[in-house]
Amino acid sequence: MDARVKQLVNMIEDAQPVAVAVLAKRLEVSERAVRNYIHRANDNLAGVARIVGSKGQYRIDVARADELARLLDGAAQAHPGIPDTRDGRVSFLLNDLLMRSQWVTIEEYADLLYVSARTLSNDMRLVEQKLAQFDLTLEKRPRYGIRVAGGESQRRLCLASLVRPVLPDTDDAKLAERLRAIAACVDDALTASPVTVSSLASRNLIMHLYIALGRIEQGCYVPAAESDVQKLEGTREYAAAFQIAANIKDALGVSMPREEVAFIAIHLLGRGTGVPEKGSAVISDEMWEIASEMVRAVNDEFRFDFSGDLELRMNLARHIGPLGYRLEYHMHMDNPMLPDIKTRFPLAYSMAAGTSQVLERHFGSQPSDEELGYIAMAFALALEQQADQPRRKRILIVCASGAGSARMLEHQYRKQFGMYIVRLRHAMSPAWERSIFRISTTCSQRCRSTSSCPCPSARPISSWRRAMSTLSARC
Repeated sequence: MDARVKQLVNMIEDAQPVAVAVLAKRLEVSERAVRNYIHRANDNLAGVARIVGSKGQYRIDVARADELARLLDGAAQAHPGIPDTRDGRVSFLLNDLLMRSQWVTIEEYADLLYVSARTLSNDMRLVEQKLAQFDLTLEKRPRYGIRVAGGESQRRLCLASLVRPVLPDTDDAKLAERLRAIAACVDDALTASPVTVSSLASRNLIMHLYIALGRIEQGCYVPAAESDVQKLEGTREYAAAFQIAANIKDALGVSMPREEVAFIAIHLLGRGTGVPEKGSAVISDEMWEIASEMVRAVNDEFRFDFSGDLELRMNLARHIGPLGYRLEYHMHMDNPMLPDIKTRFPLAYSMAAGTSQVLERHFGSQPSDEELGYIAMAFALALEQQADQPRRKRILIVCASGAGSARMLEHQYRKQFGMYIVRLRHAMSPAWERSIFRISTTCSQRCRSTSSCPCPSARPISSWRRAMSTLSARC
């Protein structure tokens, strides 16, 4: 009994009677396919049980319960790795297609997964969508079948996206031992290197090395132009990558050519998340200009002017360096804080999303939600700092008795309200137009003639302190 038939029997047994439409939806196949499975199940269960239907509803009549249980257990052991859901099939197909170079037909996969060719064709649409995210395509040729077309580095990155959720919870002892060996090689090399990586970046690197070693053992290598390799060789990341490769050769017996070492170096270069590190103060003109473009894009879309926020631009520029490598090479960076960032800082996240086109124009691809989360943190900090600063005012002091008393008032207001004042002027006549607050020791004749005199009556300075504080909070 195959895994799909076993799944069907279990579904009917758990919720009988059950409609054929419900079975089709849960199995993610057509109603016709469900009826075919029922015929196969009855053939396998002859003398033990039988699935019977009436008016589109199915139930199972069991003659020998112990034997039925034995048959179902045997089916689970006979096909332990066969997926029984659409998501499971898509992951299986992606892994198999990415790891093979030869052609394979839809019919071969249909027989292997116990589904119809039509069901598998629908699954292949999802496979193609996933491949497209990594600039890979599904090549099709009559009488040959299908295979993945694209670069080796893109294959590995796609494989990494599939393996990432599985590796931390693996119960495969051999796989776990290999991962521990790779982790030791990485830790030893980075301990002696000035290159520092976060725990998330280290985990991603270990995963990519695991995939790379499997591909190298199959004779598949990452191609790289000699000029690109030479450009990387002078960096401290390449030196660390070279030591990692040497440790892997000693521990696992797998030799990594210069191109593979360069690929490790690229992963190390893309390690950052915008958190300032010791020695990271040097920012190139190119990164500074991109950060400035991002700030302008936010101003155009959201009308928030951060042009004078030097710290924001520095944080963005620091982040853009490693981000550029990740975008160019489609590297993934986990962001465990993403749900919290979207909930707590929705405006900052929207601002980060508004910079996507700037980054796509410079690096050829849009940042993922995880990357936008890291960018949002820089804008969230800028917004918090902006909110903590009071809105400063312009004040005009009008004094008819002379400049001396006006200057005395100016001194007192600067002393009491300096944090609220951006500019304070004194004059002999009331020029109201450009001032937010007007303070006068006397009203002029022109002022008294207006219907609403803007000049305040004499008040103690404490009342002005309360007024300034309240107005600043409202603005």
